[in-house]
Amino acid sequence: MWENKDFLVIFAAGNEGSMSVDNGGDYKNGYFTVGTPATSKNGIAVGAVSTSDSRRRCRISPCSNGDVFYASSKGFMMDGRTKPDLVAPGVEVVSALSSGDADDNRFSSKCSDGGANKGVASSSGTSMSAPVIAGAATLVRQYYNDFNPLTGQRNVKAGPLGDLYGPSAALLKATLLCGARELNGQFYDGSTVRSFEDTSATKRRQAYGWGMPVLTDVLNFGDRSLFISDRRELTGGEEDVFEFEAGSDADVKIFLAYSDFPGSVQARGFSTAQSLVNDLDLSVNCVSGGCEDAASTSRVDPVEFLATSVRAGAKFRVKVTAVNLSRKQHYALVVASPNSKVSVVSNPEVFDAENNFVPAWTKVEGDISGITDTVTGSIDLGDFSWAYAAAIGVGSLFGVLLITGIVFPIYLSVNTRKAKKQLGASQSSHIA
Repeated sequence: MWENKDFLVIFAAGNEGSMSVDNGGDYKNGYFTVGTPATSKNGIAVGAVSTSDSRRRCRISPCSNGDVFYASSKGFMMDGRTKPDLVAPGVEVVSALSSGDADDNRFSSKCSDGGANKGVASSSGTSMSAPVIAGAATLVRQYYNDFNPLTGQRNVKAGPLGDLYGPSAALLKATLLCGARELNGQFYDGSTVRSFEDTSATKRRQAYGWGMPVLTDVLNFGDRSLFISDRRELTGGEEDVFEFEAGSDADVKIFLAYSDFPGSVQARGFSTAQSLVNDLDLSVNCVSGGCEDAASTSRVDPVEFLATSVRAGAKFRVKVTAVNLSRKQHYALVVASPNSKVSVVSNPEVFDAENNFVPAWTKVEGDISGITDTVTGSIDLGDFSWAYAAAIGVGSLFGVLLITGIVFPIYLSVNTRKAKKQLGASQSSHIA
C-alpha cells in the first residue's frame, strides 16, 4: 500500500475471540487474537457483529442488535495498535453454497423453507463481515469518483477508466472510520457476557475497533459538512494548518489516516516491536472562544482521531504535524459534522505539477442525486436490508479483484501519467 496508495486491502479479523489462551495479564480470554494478514497496519481488519434480523433465526448467544459475535477476534496488536479497525454484520448472513458439482442437490438452504432455496446457506464469522466493509469502501470510492476536487464539478465521463478522481486508500479508510458508530450491545469478556455500557473504553476498542460505519453519518448529500484533504505530503518537522469557523453550534469528528512505510520484518505479525515508521500527529487549536484545544498523538497507529464540540462563531484550527519521518509521507484528512454551517477560513496553499494554484478545499456543485440513492439507508445497526446484501455482493466481487491485483494494476498503468498531471502534489476538497 505504500507503493500503491489507492490500493486498500480489507481483511477478516479472524474467529479466535473465544479462545482461552493465557499468556499472563490481559493476553488471554480471546484478546490479542487478530491473526495475520489482518495485522496489517495500513489495511482494515474487520470484526463481526449481530443485527436485528439475526435474532429471527439466531442460534448463537449473545445475538441481539449490536452484539459482537462471540468468536470475533479481539485486539490489540502486541505493539499496541488498534485492531480490529471496524465491525460489520457477520452473524447468520445468507450467501452462496456449492459442492462444486452442478448435479448435486444435497446442498440446500439452512433456512426453514423446506429446502426451496437450494445453493444458499447462512453462516457466521468475520469472513462474512469483511465483504460488507469492502462493499462500503466501494460506495465511498464511487462517491469520491463522482466529482473532481480540482474543479468542484461532477464528472461526466462514464466507465471505470474515465476522467475520474482516484481517492487514496488512506482517504477511504479515514472516511469509513469517521462514519463509524460506537456499539451499545454486548460482547464476551472471557467467559462472561458484558454490556458495552459497563465496559472500559479500552475493552470496547479491543472488541470492535472504531465501531460500525454508517455512510450517511459522514458522506454529505446537502445536509451536513464534509471536508477532505487527500495526498498532501509532509517532510520531517513540517505541518499543515486548516482553519474552520462554525456558523452555529456543531459537533465535529476528525480523522487522519496514512499508508505508512513498511516496517522491519521483526515488527510484523505478533511481534511487540513497533510497526509504525512515520509518525504524524493531529491537533485542534481554538482561535476564538467556544471551543477547546485537543491533540491525538498515537505512537503506534497510522491513524489519529479527535472529536470536539464548538459553539456558534468559534474559529478553530486543525493541524497535521510531521513528528518523526524517515521519508516524505502522504496523508488523508477527513473533517465531518452533522451541521452544514461549518466553513473553511484558510488552508495551506497547494500547487499542482505545473505550478498552478489549486484551492485546498473546493465545493461540489451540480446534481449528485445519482449517488444519493446508492448510499441512503446504508449500513445501520437497526436496518439489515438491501444495503447489506448489495454491500456483501459488491464487496465480494471487488474484494477478489483487489486481492488478485487485477483492477488497480490496470488502473495505475492507464492513469499514472494523467494522475501525476492532475493531482500534482496534493488534493483537497470541501463537499457541501
